[in-house]
Amino acid sequence: AEFYKDKTVAVIGGGNSAVLDALYLSRLVKKVYLVHRRDTFRATKLYHEPLFNAENIVAIVLPMPVGATTYKISLSFIILKQAFIISL
Repeated sequence: AEFYKDKTVAVIGGGNSAVLDALYLSRLVKKVYLVHRRDTFRATKLYHEPLFNAENIVAIVLPMPVGATTYKISLSFIILKQAFIISL
């Protein structure tokens, strides 16, 4: 948990696992980007309300990945184009 403290992270996906991970990480980090290839989340409806109420989760939907860069063993940044940012 200390590893993520005060960082900005990205979670890829829109199903139960991704949404639960984003919700968990939102309690530890400064900001969570939830990147999903569709315009709706497939996670169980039960998780939608907590997701939409989390102030530090930003959804990025319909992205087209262009590239990514790693530093040592972690992902440094990702490049997306034609994505839509939704403040939840």
